[in-house]
Amino acid sequence: MGGDAPRRHWADDGDLAEEIELYGDLVAAASESDEELTQRRIDQVLRVDQESAAPASSPGADAGTGEAGTST
Repeated sequence: MGGDAPRRHWADDGDLAEEIELYGDLVAAASESDEELTQRRIDQVLRVDQESAAPASSPGADAGTGEAGTST
Protein backbone atom coordinates (compact mmCIF):
# COMPACT_ATOMS: atom_id res chain seq x y z
CA MET A 1 0.00 0.00 0.00
CA GLY A 2 1.15 3.59 -0.65
CA GLY A 3 1.89 4.62 2.93
CA ASP A 4 4.77 6.85 1.84
CA ALA A 5 2.60 9.71 0.53
CA PRO A 6 2.27 12.56 3.03
CA ARG A 7 -1.26 13.21 4.21
CA ARG A 8 -2.56 16.69 3.55
CA HIS A 9 -4.24 18.40 6.47
CA TRP A 10 -7.25 20.69 5.85
CA ALA A 11 -5.45 23.54 7.62
CA ASP A 12 -2.85 23.46 4.83
CA ASP A 13 -5.58 24.55 2.40
CA GLY A 14 -5.92 28.32 2.92
CA ASP A 15 -9.27 28.63 1.14
CA LEU A 16 -10.83 25.77 3.06
CA ALA A 17 -9.48 27.04 6.37
CA GLU A 18 -10.95 30.50 5.63
CA GLU A 19 -14.34 28.99 4.80
CA ILE A 20 -14.33 27.00 8.04
CA GLU A 21 -13.44 30.16 10.00
CA LEU A 22 -16.26 32.12 8.30
CA TYR A 23 -18.73 29.31 9.02
CA GLY A 24 -17.69 29.35 12.67
CA ASP A 25 -18.11 33.13 12.79
CA LEU A 26 -21.61 32.78 11.34
CA VAL A 27 -22.59 30.07 13.83
CA ALA A 28 -21.28 32.22 16.70
CA ALA A 29 -23.22 35.28 15.48
CA ALA A 30 -26.41 33.25 15.14
CA SER A 31 -26.05 31.73 18.60
CA GLU A 32 -25.41 35.14 20.18
CA SER A 33 -28.46 36.72 18.55
CA ASP A 34 -31.93 36.56 20.08
CA GLU A 35 -33.47 37.21 16.66
CA GLU A 36 -33.05 35.83 13.17
CA LEU A 37 -29.99 37.29 11.47
CA THR A 38 -30.74 39.78 8.71
CA GLN A 39 -29.07 39.42 5.34
CA ARG A 40 -27.08 42.56 6.12
CA ARG A 41 -25.77 41.04 9.38
CA ILE A 42 -24.90 37.77 7.64
CA ASP A 43 -22.97 39.72 5.00
CA GLN A 44 -21.13 41.63 7.75
CA VAL A 45 -20.15 38.41 9.51
CA LEU A 46 -19.03 36.82 6.25
CA ARG A 47 -17.20 40.02 5.25
CA VAL A 48 -19.11 40.31 1.98
CA ASP A 49 -18.47 43.47 0.00
CA GLN A 50 -21.96 44.94 -0.33
CA GLU A 51 -21.36 46.58 -3.71
CA SER A 52 -19.91 43.55 -5.43
CA ALA A 53 -22.44 41.18 -3.84
CA ALA A 54 -25.54 43.17 -4.85
CA PRO A 55 -27.46 41.64 -7.76
CA ALA A 56 -27.79 43.82 -10.87
CA SER A 57 -31.52 44.11 -10.33
CA SER A 58 -33.55 42.76 -7.48
CA PRO A 59 -37.26 43.55 -7.76
CA GLY A 60 -38.86 44.08 -4.38
CA ALA A 61 -35.55 44.18 -2.52
CA ASP A 62 -34.93 46.92 0.00
CA ALA A 63 -31.61 48.49 -0.93
CA GLY A 64 -30.96 49.42 2.70
CA THR A 65 -31.04 45.88 4.05
CA GLY A 66 -30.64 43.66 1.03
CA GLU A 67 -33.86 41.93 2.02
CA ALA A 68 -37.24 41.81 0.36
CA GLY A 69 -39.32 44.68 1.60
CA THR A 70 -42.93 45.68 1.56
CA SER A 71 -44.27 49.01 0.44
CA THR A 72 -46.21 51.07 2.96
